[in-house]
Amino acid sequence: MKLSLLIATLFVLFSSSLAENTNFLLKTTGAKQLVQFVSDAPLEKIVGRAEEISGGVALDLSNLTSRANGSIHVNLKELDTGLSVRNQHMRENHLHTGQFPEATFTITSMVTAEPANISGGGTATTLLRGQLDLHGVTKDYEIMGTLGFDPASGTLHARYKWNIQLKDHAIPRPEFLFMKLSDTQQITVDLEFGK
Repeated sequence: MKLSLLIATLFVLFSSSLAENTNFLLKTTGAKQLVQFVSDAPLEKIVGRAEEISGGVALDLSNLTSRANGSIHVNLKELDTGLSVRNQHMRENHLHTGQFPEATFTITSMVTAEPANISGGGTATTLLRGQLDLHGVTKDYEIMGTLGFDPASGTLHARYKWNIQLKDHAIPRPEFLFMKLSDTQQITVDLEFGK
């Protein structure tokens, strides 16, 4: 009897704690979604943008650091650097999109959030921990950014920026005449989610 009461109590507590998470999906209409890389090599600055992005996040808006999770998927076959020849070489010879068509960032936790409660609206400065699966290599990252919530529209706005090294993901660095990339790539993510 005592054991069944304990199990029932734990189940209720566990269920109620999960109920506090709010699920958000990337907006597909009426929002400008941005995943971008910038390579600032000595002779040339190259900006690449992805437009085919999907995914979602789950957060407890009243305590952002409690159990954040989710994933963002980027179709690398549609990555655009502004030149069709450069796009083809980038996709086929460096990102090898035939074998690795997608990059995925998986959120594992929200390390810090200030403020931690944005359930009534507002913006928090956050340190996010996650894993980037790119070119068949998964690497852990901690990235700083902001997370804003507008309760009137139910919109969650995420802005993050961090650097990756091509060598960390076994991506050969192009160095031919019309495409010279730095090994360091600055990644910018500016995304809107809805309930």
